[in-house]
Amino acid sequence: EQQLSLMKTTFWKSLYNFMWMMYVGINGINSEVFMKFLYKSQPGANIMELTISSSIYSNSLKCLHLFQCFMEAKSEIVPKEVSSMFHSNKIDMHGVQLIPYHISSIVLYISKYSMQLQSLNLRDCHIGDVGMSILEHFFAANPDIASNIKHIDLFGNNSVLLWNVYCSIFGQSKLKEVNWSSLGGVDIKEIAAVMYNNTTVQSLDISSNGYNDDDAEIFSKVLCNNDTLSTLNFSNNNISTKGATKISKSVKCNVVLQHLNFSWNSLSINTDNFEADFS
Repeated sequence: EQQLSLMKTTFWKSLYNFMWMMYVGINGINSEVFMKFLYKSQPGANIMELTISSSIYSNSLKCLHLFQCFMEAKSEIVPKEVSSMFHSNKIDMHGVQLIPYHISSIVLYISKYSMQLQSLNLRDCHIGDVGMSILEHFFAANPDIASNIKHIDLFGNNSVLLWNVYCSIFGQSKLKEVNWSSLGGVDIKEIAAVMYNNTTVQSLDISSNGYNDDDAEIFSKVLCNNDTLSTLNFSNNNISTKGATKISKSVKCNVVLQHLNFSWNSLSINTDNFEADFS
């Protein structure tokens, strides 16, 4: 009787598992429910590999949820769908709306699997101040990871902490292109202090920051000392001919700068699309 009872229990458990798997396959149940079911029903399971159909995990958000569930279950296995999303040394989630939960998953993956991150694109992800704070503290606490980054784009995330994140990695990294457009009230003196002796950044975008003639004069001193910057975007600010003149005079002592963009400023010359090419 005990053996029969055990057989019945095993049968019903197997049938239950099968029905759940069918439900997942047909309805695309979310990853949290699936993973909690999997690990609660099979707590001792030694899963070496898990592949989920692309129809269920068709986007990066679901992959992040799946990875977080694996971490919560203390699993050492990473599903193929997740590892393929974080391919090589690049993370590109441009335009994907993220919440702090997702940012935590990203930094957890980077640190846990010693990813040699070189490019991070979270442009227009709307991660807000909480998400930015997570990034700031992560890079500040992991200078070895920050030092490998060559490209980062955090523009379009509705956060006043954008500058803090850049500063947390800037001193460690090998960034060649920096987008500091629309920083939201960051004093240009801070940018000038960072850029004055910088030897890695070749392209700098500080457009749409509301900078005026005094700010342009402050930054002109950077151009007299920096011998790496070749492209500078000063467009869509509040700079008049006076400020542009200050910049142009500093260009005379700079043999590296090749492209200067002053489009959509208050210049007295008759154009709204003024760019200078010194190459």
